[in-house]
Amino acid sequence: MTGGADGRPSVLFHLPHMRPGGAERVTAILAGWLVERGWRAGLVLNRAEGALLDTLHPAVAVHDLGAARTAAAVTPLLRTLMAARTDIVVGMLPYCSVSLLLARLAGATAARTVVAEHGVLSAETAESRSPRLIRALIRTTYSRSDALVAVSRGAARDMAALAGVPPSRVAVIHNPVAGDADTAPPRPDDPWFAAGEPPVLVAAGRLVPLKGFDTLLQAVALLRGRLPVRLVILGEGPERNRLLALRDRLDLAAHVRLPGHVADPAGYMAAAAAVVVSSVREGFGNVLVEAMALGTPVVSTDCPHGPGELLEGGRLGPLVPVGDAAALAGAIAATLAAPPDPAPLRRRAADFTPARCCARWEDLLLSLLPGAAAVQSPASPRRVDRVGPDRASGNVADTSST
Repeated sequence: MTGGADGRPSVLFHLPHMRPGGAERVTAILAGWLVERGWRAGLVLNRAEGALLDTLHPAVAVHDLGAARTAAAVTPLLRTLMAARTDIVVGMLPYCSVSLLLARLAGATAARTVVAEHGVLSAETAESRSPRLIRALIRTTYSRSDALVAVSRGAARDMAALAGVPPSRVAVIHNPVAGDADTAPPRPDDPWFAAGEPPVLVAAGRLVPLKGFDTLLQAVALLRGRLPVRLVILGEGPERNRLLALRDRLDLAAHVRLPGHVADPAGYMAAAAAVVVSSVREGFGNVLVEAMALGTPVVSTDCPHGPGELLEGGRLGPLVPVGDAAALAGAIAATLAAPPDPAPLRRRAADFTPARCCARWEDLLLSLLPGAAAVQSPASPRRVDRVGPDRASGNVADTSST
């Protein structure tokens, strides 16, 4: 049997919430795309909260478990899965994936189960409250999944090693990044972005340590000694007060702004002299793709694992060591002095459109349905390919090539 009484294939994505974040944005894009293709798609959230709920396609169902933490979500998750009768469930973060796999072992669902990793699993588990426990659970459960997905080749190798599975079991599907590169977004209503003003750098992401915004502030302080640059950091998070204090200590209060979460940052990125990623790690690097789609120059740390792959080893934008403020300042200065041709940036960003990346997700999901060899999308015929090992990427199954 496929799907409910209407015969449509069905999928549920499990997340803690829909507060702004990379995995949450990707889930909203993917679920909406699948609905448009004729799927029944829904989200199972520990708590139905977060600004990204407003971005969901109206046909995407939301199941609210009403739990503040993953541990408290176990019982309502089991009940939801037993009632849902869905074909496929997808865990979009490690604890969610483990919960779904344990639920299947407990008999709460017979759905095919997919593990999707959006970050660097070894680092994420090391920083968890119970590193040994979550790693033991991952090694016990991930091998029992029907499919494993990572967003970059480096993240895939990392997942395979931690989960104790062959690298060829992990498919690489890059994140779909929404955006219309053919239509220029409106410029921010901000005098900093007016013609003739000093160059403005833009960074975006949750205000958390792994984004390395402290290094970026230090780099801007170094740059201010030779260039009249300004910086806007878009995003919200627990590090706000610490970053504001560091900004003030560096005498940057008049030159750095943290306006909080912005629903659509495209206008800021399009108007920026450069978009900077200063992260300690990035499973993928959505911000880089969003900037490149607009033809905006990018500078990034060479953190594991996404930026190096996205920027083709530095060919499309400089890569500097993590935590090196002087190197970051130098790369920004060089980029401002000689901005790159925007055409190659836009071409690279075109590899990550929803049409391309979501189609690869759909191929994978269709291949898991009963009678997969004969199954096609309800919207239009699509071939379902099973991609073999990619020798060039450590024997990881890579569905991301174009």
